[in-house]
Amino acid sequence: MIKGLAFWLFLSAGALLFGAGQKEKTFPPLELGSLPDGMYKGAAKNWPVAADVDVYIQDRTITRVVITRHQEGRGEKAEAVTDRVIASQSLNVDVVSGATLSSITILQAIENACGPPQRP
Repeated sequence: MIKGLAFWLFLSAGALLFGAGQKEKTFPPLELGSLPDGMYKGAAKNWPVAADVDVYIQDRTITRVVITRHQEGRGEKAEAVTDRVIASQSLNVDVVSGATLSSITILQAIENACGPPQRP
């Protein structure tokens, strides 16, 4: 019984550390109307994943997202989420299966680039 409980706790801790069971995040709508054309930088961290992005805005539309840094475990395929953001002009897109935490981190970095300036 104790060995079974210890094993269950071990598996649960691993799932938390490596993103298993990670729920998709709902983002507020992007407020691009107030952003002048240009490039905006954003960053996000969700241990062990981190991402930095450059988001290009033209005519109140995201035209390009460049991932300048993506520190990931095995979530490189999550970088495809940027195409979904551009196509939908929304952060509420399907995350990449098998790379949920990386997908969410990249989406948060885009949100931080397009959102109101962060106060120190």
